[in-house]
Amino acid sequence: MDKKEDIVLNSFIAGFGNNAASLLAGIAVIPTVFALSASASVAMDSLGAGNTGLTFIVIPQLFEKMPGGAIFETLFFLALSLAAFSSLLAMIELSTRIFMDMGMNRKKAIKVIGVTGFLLGIPSAVWLGFFNNQDWVWGIGLMVSGLFVALAVIKYGADRFRKELVNVEGNDIQAGRWFSIIIKWLIPIEFAVMLGWWFWRSATEFDPDAIWNPFHTYNIGTTLLQWGVVITFFIVFNKMLVKMTSNGESQDGA
Repeated sequence: MDKKEDIVLNSFIAGFGNNAASLLAGIAVIPTVFALSASASVAMDSLGAGNTGLTFIVIPQLFEKMPGGAIFETLFFLALSLAAFSSLLAMIELSTRIFMDMGMNRKKAIKVIGVTGFLLGIPSAVWLGFFNNQDWVWGIGLMVSGLFVALAVIKYGADRFRKELVNVEGNDIQAGRWFSIIIKWLIPIEFAVMLGWWFWRSATEFDPDAIWNPFHTYNIGTTLLQWGVVITFFIVFNKMLVKMTSNGESQDGA
C-alpha cells in the first residue's frame, strides 16, 4: 500500500469486507444445510464433514434438491474460484515483493514463486491427509505470524509506528491510542487464548491418544514440529536475509 493512500480507511475496508463476506457465506450455507437435510442430525453430520467435505460433497448434493440448483451451483463454485484466485494473487504479490527487495527482477521473482508454490502444493493436491494436516498446522500458524507482526511493531515502538507509518498525511481517518493498546495488549492476549483453546481441543477431542506424535494430522506434536522447523530456518538465516534485502534496496536506490 502506497503512503499516499489512506492506510487506516483502506485497511478497515479490506478487513470489514473480508469478514462481512465470510459471515454472509456462513449465513447462506448453514441454514441451507439444515433446510434441505432430512433431519437435524443429518445436517450436523454434514457440517461435521469439514471444509472440504462440506464444499465438494454436501453442498453439491444440496443444490440438486433446489429449484434451479444447477445455476446456483455454478455461481457458487465460480465465486469460490474467484475468491481463491484473488487470495492467491495477493500471496504471490507479497512473496514477489520480498524477492524484489532482495534485488531480483519482477519476472524472475514471479517465476520462482510460481514454480515453488506449484511444487509445494502437489502433495496437498494428491493426498487429502497431507492437505488436512497443512490446513490445520498453517491455519493456526496465521496466529503466530500475526503475533510476530505485533512483536515487531512493539519493538519498533507502537506509538512511533502509528505516528510515522500509519497516520500519514492525507488520511481521512487517523488511528488513535487505541491502535497502540490493541497491538501491545489485545493481540498477545488473543493469541494466548486462541492458541490455548485450539491446543486444548486437539489434546481432548481431535487426537487425545497421540498428542505429541509429529506424524498425526491434528495434534500438538505435528504443529510444534513444523513451526519449529520454519522458525529455526528464519533464525539461522535471518542475518543473510536482512543483508540480501538491504543490498537489494541499495541497488534500487542507486
